[in-house]
Amino acid sequence: MAPVVALGEAHKLRWVDEAQSVRGALPRARGGTAAARFVLNDQDLVFLFGGCGDTSCYDDLMRFDQNENSWASLRTKNKPPSTRHDLGFNVLLD
Repeated sequence: MAPVVALGEAHKLRWVDEAQSVRGALPRARGGTAAARFVLNDQDLVFLFGGCGDTSCYDDLMRFDQNENSWASLRTKNKPPSTRHDLGFNVLLD
């Protein structure tokens, strides 16, 4: 597997092979994905939405927990937005 940058160490600008220690299903390869980081108290989360791969676009929402080094696919209460590419979003407290 190709090396991936460890999100928690991205500021060091070095490549490390973290893929084998990451728990959960990794997101499918894609571009044009929206990402937002959420940090509160001891939580350090990165959310990904949408983007397109070689043959299709996605409407999935995924979360990476930097403390647990794990990915999770999230389900929303309502129907998610349609598939999209080159977008942005923010995480807001309720």
